[in-house]
Amino acid sequence: MNVKMESFENIRVLIVDDDKEYVDLLGRLLEKIGITQFQSVTDSRDVLQAVEKGNPDLVLMDIRMPYQDGLSLMDELSDYIEGGILKVLVVTGEADENVCRRALSLGALGILMKPFGLQEFSDSVGKVLSFPPKTPSPSV
Repeated sequence: MNVKMESFENIRVLIVDDDKEYVDLLGRLLEKIGITQFQSVTDSRDVLQAVEKGNPDLVLMDIRMPYQDGLSLMDELSDYIEGGILKVLVVTGEADENVCRRALSLGALGILMKPFGLQEFSDSVGKVLSFPPKTPSPSV
């Protein structure tokens, strides 16, 4: 099965998850679909700095993390998300419907439930990246 996408070549991804083994797994999956420009953050307190320095196109965001959870991080990154600078795909084992709804209301463009396979991962990443950039609303 070939899920590598040519359009993924210049995509920059930030992986945000406190589980180092899971970060490594997501990195391997990204490489399998043709994304080689990625960095990771395992301490949620470092996410804002990583976004500002790395200028990612996509953030793979876990929900449950120490210090700051994914929802509060999305709230903190709202200027980037609402401005269309960042696209967020939540990658979580959190099955609570209210949490998932909250993530979507904060600007996540998709939710990928753990565990998942390579094809589902590739499809979810492709779907989120295919969303057109947001355009600012005209001032009234």
